[in-house]
Amino acid sequence: MNVFGKWSFVLTFISAIMLSVFTVFLVTGFATTFPAWVTNALGSIALLVLFAGVGFSLASIGKGETGKWKLAPWVLIGISVIVLMILMNVVYMN
Repeated sequence: MNVFGKWSFVLTFISAIMLSVFTVFLVTGFATTFPAWVTNALGSIALLVLFAGVGFSLASIGKGETGKWKLAPWVLIGISVIVLMILMNVVYMN
């Protein structure tokens, strides 16, 4: 069974949603309407969930499970790095 791989995918999906909300808050300036602890908590919880997904992914790889479910956190990390680089370039262009 692909138990660890599927949990890795589910946690990554939850983290992707939370990171998307966090990014929208920061980009649109909506984060300034909330206290700082709310925005910090949202970003921190999203990263903790992503790290849990990475842990399940590593457990899935260690157990030799088949399937591509276990690759989800690594893809999200790669996409996040690319988006961060794009946003940094946009900031430097302005």
